[in-house]
Formats: sequence, structure tokens, C-alpha cells
Amino acid sequence: MAESSLSDETPTFFVAVHVGAGYHAPSNEKALRYAMKRACLAAAAVLTRDSGRCLDAVEAAILVLEDDPHTNAGRGSNLTEDGLVESDASIMDGESGAFGAVGAIPGVRNAIQVAASLLKDQLMESSVLGRIPPSFLVGEGARNWAKSKGIVAAERKTEVDKWLRTQKTISHWQKYKAIIARMEAKAIVLAPECSRIVQQDAVLSGKAVGENGGEQSSTSSVMNEDFIMDTVGVVCVDSSGHVASGASSGGIAMKVGGRVGLAAMYGSGCWASCKGPFGSPFIVGACTTGAGEYLMKGFAARECCISSSIAQSGPASACIKVIRQVVQDCDKNGSERSAGILSVQADSPLSAPGNTAKLKAVEIAAAFSSASFGVGYFGSSMANPKASILRNKTQQSALEIHEEEEEMVAPSSSVVNVYPLSSYTFGTKEPKMEKDTSVADRLARMKVNYFKEGMRTSVEGILLVQEHNHPHILLLQIGNTFCKLPGGRLKPGENEIEGLKRKLSSKLGADSPSLQPNWQIGECVANWWRPNFETVLYPYCPPHITKPKECKKIFIVHLPERDYFAVPRNLKLLAVPLFELYDNVQRYGPVISTIPQQLSRFHFNMITPMKYEQ
Repeated sequence: MAESSLSDETPTFFVAVHVGAGYHAPSNEKALRYAMKRACLAAAAVLTRDSGRCLDAVEAAILVLEDDPHTNAGRGSNLTEDGLVESDASIMDGESGAFGAVGAIPGVRNAIQVAASLLKDQLMESSVLGRIPPSFLVGEGARNWAKSKGIVAAERKTEVDKWLRTQKTISHWQKYKAIIARMEAKAIVLAPECSRIVQQDAVLSGKAVGENGGEQSSTSSVMNEDFIMDTVGVVCVDSSGHVASGASSGGIAMKVGGRVGLAAMYGSGCWASCKGPFGSPFIVGACTTGAGEYLMKGFAARECCISSSIAQSGPASACIKVIRQVVQDCDKNGSERSAGILSVQADSPLSAPGNTAKLKAVEIAAAFSSASFGVGYFGSSMANPKASILRNKTQQSALEIHEEEEEMVAPSSSVVNVYPLSSYTFGTKEPKMEKDTSVADRLARMKVNYFKEGMRTSVEGILLVQEHNHPHILLLQIGNTFCKLPGGRLKPGENEIEGLKRKLSSKLGADSPSLQPNWQIGECVANWWRPNFETVLYPYCPPHITKPKECKKIFIVHLPERDYFAVPRNLKLLAVPLFELYDNVQRYGPVISTIPQQLSRFHFNMITPMKYEQ
């Protein structure tokens, strides 16, 4: 009982972070992943405290990212054309809708602290003479306000500027300044912002500008430099279902002094809300990065959250919708199309009398159209944070869901992403012969094994695809009539998840190790019991049975967007619609015919992969 009570009081939370869209050099990948993990842990430290608030967690995570010299926020930010750092930052509280932001603020180590202080001032009930507290300040005015609040330390601005600039950013600034000077000397008009296009084109073409202004092949040196377009971002959700998000950025390289970018703009850089557009509970947060001017025009972060709540199709579809619009706008103007969106959606927390509220499920999606996108996440059910630099190797826009070691969808999520059957490739392999020629032989063998090893445990997987926007289950057919889910018997003492992966690879995996699917096993949706050495199975263990002969566990298997399956030549792989399975015991048996009921509590996110041509 003591352990149960302690578990009930443990706060639940989820944190997601990103370190910008653009190009992240492989040489810096380890440092960026480490920074994201530290940011997740900083937010978690706040959220696990009794008094911890989402706003404070977002601020704590972004502080870590701003202090890290590898990100384009705070220390190590891109420099303006005058060689200075001018930072943008914003933060939003999903419960109250309060928003705080600073733009082009100079001489400040952590712009997010100033933005957070602006927001918290708005949440205070009293104000002097009824004056409305500001929500958005820019430039020197923002810095002076921060000094009056004691946020900016009593140090000289030149000292802060020296700390904000790194040798790397100074070197880049000098190089781009020289390029612009040479081009101006040749009477070629080049806006300061165009340096970012020069950078990105250099990366994509694998060429660098030589000392004499010509191009030289220098793939290795170019690919070792980061070209991050804009912004770091964080979204946090706590046990009570409160959500907050924030963003911070040094802006684009060689920007005009005074430019206010995406990270500071209301509804564009970040958004958080605990309610849908019609007032019903809906927990969602998002933060964006990339082609700032076009993401700002469309209120990208807000649009992503609103689209999620109205369409009820999950954050992935909403992210794709916004990214597609940005790419179309950029193509019309012939400008840089790099963009990234990180979105988190959570079910309303469950609470019982006497217990604290608990998050039920969280889904996270990361969509991007750039060369790469750095994403990390951490939840209360995880042992350690996860972080990865997602890479778009084909240079085509596509939805990317991080699947490093765990799914982005939490194991307890009620959302299942389902992709078209046509997304998958099917081949054949050597036959997998059945060990028994009849049901009687199988039961006899089961009896022998029972006296040797004890109760038999078997695991099977539900693999979902879609046709005509309706879920279909992949079934293996033996002969002309008998169908079964892929899976099989576990070895004595074998882990259920690892055993199911082994069985799935045996049934549907290719013979080549390089083509083996990366099976992502979700939650167990059903347990079936065999009381005796008979064919009858029950979805419960009868109370008078103390020694059941078999326990069969059915798991959801989350398929990726594309994969290759190899089917044994003596079997057929069928895609059977749910409506065909429902209550069809005579054709499919009690286990398979009840799958529609078992899946009725899930939301199917029907995803049609989208590609954007360069």
C-alpha cells in the first residue's frame, strides 16, 4: 500500500525541445543532443517539485539552451551586420493565454528571462494606477525595463556582448562581411539577409567560397559548420494538464539591426492552449523555427494548434498542413523554404478522489522541410531523455517522427498513426513450415511442453494499415481458410517485447539484416487464457482455474511510414478491414473477431505521406 500511495503522488509530466531547423553539422551533433537532454532534465527538475509550474519549466529549459554556445540563442547566436547579438524570445501560458516577448534586445545573456518576467507581471492582479503591463518590448527599451526589474546584472553591456559572441560566430561574421564587401565592390546589390541564402546554398551544393571570391570544392569543411536558420523552442505539460511553450533566437546571420524575428512574434514562434476554439478542454502546444517572415505571416504556431483541435486528427497532420503552406509561400517568392514545427498534444489528465491528477497520454510530432531538425523529449515514465538530429537526406520535405529508441507517441497513447498499404513493400522468402499438421498434434505438443516448462506464453501483434481511409489489419493466412496474427510462443523467461520483435522478424522480416524492420511495440490491448488443453480461449481466466495452460497477449505494433516485409512462400499476407472482422467469429475466431472492440478506444490518425518537390 505504501508503494501505491507513493506512486499516486509522483507528478507526471512531458517535455519536448528543439534546437532549430536548418543544417546541423555531424561534428556538432553530440554537443547538440547533450544540450537538449540537459534542457529536458532542467524542465523535469522544476515539474517534479510540488510548486513547479509549466512556465518556470519552459524558462529553465530555454536558459540551458541559451547558455549553450552550440545553439542559435543566447551565447553563440548569429551576429547582426554590425557584429552584435540581438535576441528575440517569447513565452506563453496555455491556461491563462498570457504572453510575454522581447525583440532585438541587446546586451542580455538570457532573453527568455525578460520575456518570462513580462508574462508573470501580467498575471499579477494589482497594478499601479491601473496601468496595463506590457507584453512585448523591443530594443534598448526592453533592456532598460529588464534592468529596472533586476533581471539584467549590473555589468557593462560590452562585457555581455563579449560573452554572447563566440570565436565561431565572429569567424562566420568576418567571412560573410568579406563576401558582401567583394560583391558590393562588383556593383552587385545584395541585401544583408541574403547571406543566409549564400550559406544554405553552399551547404546543399557542397561548395565553399574561396579566398579570391571563387568557388572551390570544400565539402568536408562546409559540412562541419552549422547553418541553423532560427530559434530554440520548448513545450511542457504537467500533471494537471497545464501547458506552456516558449522560443528564443539570435535570428538569421547578418540581419539588419533592429530586426524582430519569428521567436518573438505572437502566435508565430510559440503557442499553448488548454482549450479548443469552442471552449472544450484541449491541451496542445507548439513552437516553430525557420523561414521567419513566412511563418510569421501565417501565425504558424497558433495555426498548428488550432488545426489540431478542430480537425481532431493529431499533431502530425496539423504540422504537415502548416509546413506545406510555408513551402508554397516560399516557392512563390523564390526564397529559403527551411522550416520546422514541434507540436505536443495531451489528453486531459485523469484524477480520482484523494489522488493527484495524472497525464493519460501525450503525442508529439516533429515536421520539417529543412536539411535537419534537432528534437529532444522526456516524460515521467521514461528513465532518461531522448534526443536526435533528424535528417532529411533526400532534401525533400517530409514528415519525420523521431524513433531513436522509443516512439514519439507515448506507450500509453490513445492515438495510432496509420499509413496507406501502398506505402509498404512486400516480398517473399523461404517457407516457414508449421510444426504441427493438425490441431490435435499442436495441443499434444503443448501438453508435453507444459510439463517441461510450465504455462505457455505467446505474443501476437496487431499491424495496422489503411485503405480508403479505413483501418485494415495484416493477417497471415495458412491454406485457404485459417488466419492468424503474426507472433508466436515465447522462450522460457523471454521478455514479452523482445520476444514479439523476434517473432515478427521471423514471420515478416527480410532475410537480409539491413532490411529488418525496426519494430515499435505499443501497449498490450488484450489477454486471452487457455484453461485446459483444448481449443477454447477466454478473455479472462476462469476463477476455478489455478493453473492455466496458456496466456496469449495481443500488442499494438506502431508501423513506420514505410517498410519492407518478406512473407514466407507458404503463407499469404492479407489486409482485412475492421468492418470485416467485427463479430465474424465463424470466419476469424474469437481472438481476431474482437479486435475492433479492443481498438475502439484508440484514435486512428490516418496519415497520407506528403512530398514537396525542390
